[in-house]
Amino acid sequence: MNRHIIALFIVCIAALSATSCKVKRAPGAYKVVEAPTQDGVKQALREETFKADEANDEDRLSTYNVVIGSFTQKQNAIKLKNEQSDEYNPIIVINEKGMFRVILISYKTYNEAKAKISEISDKFADAWVLVQKK
Repeated sequence: MNRHIIALFIVCIAALSATSCKVKRAPGAYKVVEAPTQDGVKQALREETFKADEANDEDRLSTYNVVIGSFTQKQNAIKLKNEQSDEYNPIIVINEKGMFRVILISYKTYNEAKAKISEISDKFADAWVLVQKK
């Protein structure tokens, strides 16, 4: 009986070990780039090509964009955008893979975008900087 329990235990451990292996990810819709900060520490950013969902929002976009949501379905992006309309006027963009990004605000410098993320981290813990690929 004890041998069966030990054998079962070993099989379980082997199964758990096999399922915890890392799997290589396929390349995504964005490229990870490095940006220098004032303290010399480099931060990972995402760089991708995208366009504004509404043509009249195109002139409000700059190089460094604070993203507060990323969705595969447009209605989810619209919902998040509408929830912010009292305080901000977010922009919905679409990348080359069809992902809808909700950009809270856009800046010309990385440090401005990073400062905004620090400012909004209580409300948007997962906010990140998207660099517009030219």
